Amino acid sequence: MPDIGVTVDGVRYDDEVQARLPLAHYLRARGAGSDVPPGCETGECGACTVLVDGAAVRSCLMLAVQVDGRAVTTAGGLRRDDVARSVRRAFRRFRAAGCARCSSALVVAAVELLRECPDPSEQEIGGRLAEVRCRCGGHVEAVLAVREAADRLWGAARQTISDRVIG
Repeated sequence: MPDIGVTVDGVRYDDEVQARLPLAHYLRARGAGSDVPPGCETGECGACTVLVDGAAVRSCLMLAVQVDGRAVTTAGGLRRDDVARSVRRAFRRFRAAGCARCSSALVVAAVELLRECPDPSEQEIGGRLAEVRCRCGGHVEAVLAVREAADRLWGAARQTISDRVIG
């Protein structure tokens, strides 16, 4: 069995794992169960989405051995992240996360998007969030919530920059 060294939510783990162990199963065994809920196990639903070195991946499609030497961040690991806090606050305000199964993955997807693109269009937000299929409804409220989070996070900075450019 291969040995891996991985940082999960800021904590370093050195473990011996089975070569074919899915990352989602490894993370659940490491205590990230509520942040990586069981889903389809085929990558279709996206409920198990986590960040690996900052990029969103479906953890059911990745093997634990593939994260050797890398950093994995679950929604739980984003608790102190300002972008994630803003997203969660907006999700609550818009009642955007309808169920516990997909809400963590929606937050992770939104955080990745807002880090890549601080001023995404509603189409960009909708496209990114559509990667997480929620059984409890559409993503209209989630799109509005992410748009609000972006405005709260970077709206003042955008205004200041445009004032300098125009002024």
